[in-house]
Amino acid sequence: MTEQTTQKLTTGDSEKREIVFEIGGEGGSISIIRKQIKSKFEFIYKHNEYDFLDEDLSINIESQFENFELAFQTINNKYRIYFLHLSRVHNDYKDYVSDELVNKLNDHDLKLEDFQNQDNFEHKLNVKFVFDSILDKWTKLKIKI
Repeated sequence: MTEQTTQKLTTGDSEKREIVFEIGGEGGSISIIRKQIKSKFEFIYKHNEYDFLDEDLSINIESQFENFELAFQTINNKYRIYFLHLSRVHNDYKDYVSDELVNKLNDHDLKLEDFQNQDNFEHKLNVKFVFDSILDKWTKLKIKI
């Protein structure tokens, strides 16, 4: 059985929000919020970083996208997500995120010993990431739940 935590964000009566993706690192987090207004969805990219030294280096960015994939690519193009800690992924997006992660691992020629957050990603995405040392390539296997 998989753990699926959904955080509903309360807003007006005609609007529903939920965090569908969240990843973090030291002192910050990036999330994608799915906002539904009637039958239309928007995706909000939120990036927050706290400045521990209080030198005005804190970040608070918010952008809107028409789909999850565009919002996710904002993160994926900018960061080596395999070094971050995956907090949550909505079931609707687990396949997409795991496919993109495999692509990123292969694009960066990441070796088995360098994927330090592998267990975290496997648990949250319900997959097993496998490194073929002969082909020097990552693949994924779906885990039945």
